[in-house]
Amino acid sequence: MGRSVVLFARLGHFSNINDAVRGQLERGFPEADLLDVDVLAAASRELASFRNWIQLAREYGPDFLFRRKHFRRAREWLTVTSHAFHVVTETLKAATRGRKLLFSFQTQSMFDGRIDPSTPHFVYTDSTVLANYQYPGLEPRSFLKSSQWMRLEPRIYHNATINFVFSHNQSWSLVEQYHLPPARVVCAYCGSNAPLGRDASEYGRHYGDKNVLFVGVNWERKGGPQLLGAFLRVLGKHPSATLTVVGCSPDVVHPNVRVLGKIPLPRVDEELARASVFCMPTTQEPFGVVFVEAMHRRLPIVATNIGALPDMVESGVNGFLVPPGDTDALLASLLRLLDSPELCEVMGAKGRARALEHYRWDHTGSILAEHIRPALPDPGSRHAMGSPIGR
Repeated sequence: MGRSVVLFARLGHFSNINDAVRGQLERGFPEADLLDVDVLAAASRELASFRNWIQLAREYGPDFLFRRKHFRRAREWLTVTSHAFHVVTETLKAATRGRKLLFSFQTQSMFDGRIDPSTPHFVYTDSTVLANYQYPGLEPRSFLKSSQWMRLEPRIYHNATINFVFSHNQSWSLVEQYHLPPARVVCAYCGSNAPLGRDASEYGRHYGDKNVLFVGVNWERKGGPQLLGAFLRVLGKHPSATLTVVGCSPDVVHPNVRVLGKIPLPRVDEELARASVFCMPTTQEPFGVVFVEAMHRRLPIVATNIGALPDMVESGVNGFLVPPGDTDALLASLLRLLDSPELCEVMGAKGRARALEHYRWDHTGSILAEHIRPALPDPGSRHAMGSPIGR
């Protein structure tokens, strides 16, 4: 039958995460060929079919009618109907038919990628739907899928041999909200999307430049208005301070604020090198890879105490965590850092050490291989991916 195959199932690009994970699986399991299936492309005809549009109307029609969801984004919800859920599974079965499957692996938890109960299957995800309930002040209907799809979601996790997650709040969600045995949930962290060829110490950073950096595609959801409000008050004590906004283009005109919008990844890295403090007081954040990139660049961080952020930021050690929406606490944290370039440097170094300990793709790859190998049918033919790194 030839060489075994590892099915790598994904939904589109998923930032640069899919490329990084695919590389780790290829390195960790050289005895198998990797079959990369983008289910958005493979199932595109059926996802855009009249039948699925009818199902979309049935499941989400009231949300669009009463403006709980925006109709102009209706096409995005075609992937999360109950019909689409089954379509994706059948598409993956067709893609692997006649192949000798070593195991299947999916990124994100928007579909069930298990081919059959006899083949080990693994999920690597940054979020569950129910974890969103933990974000204060969030209207559940703004993020909930249809009741039909929600009844199917637990199947994704319960059908997996092991669920790998980015952060411990997602581990908690799977165990407490989805009732999985703790042994089937493993925190594998993640790495940086930006290249790590240089340590930020090589940039000649000057923390005394007082440049606050925000990187986020959604100004409102990522806490941009709160940051702007705090920053304008910062100028009363530090009139030379600047705020740089990357990833979005809010309507902000101020001599001390640079709005760059969406820029290429190398340019983002340049802005990380120029910054003194990284601040994104987000109100909802499944993970936030940009925080990892800021830590690798020795930036002290000011963020909110939600989601995965307490994993990354130990308040008072490598940055400060504040309650979402608390502009006074945000102001106090920014002032503590801008008042003391020395504190910025110390916290930045501790963030860099934390990133090197947990947030590297080779580290994630070691965790994946360490837990996948024993679950395979023939663990005697192991090709370990480096030395497993303890957690």
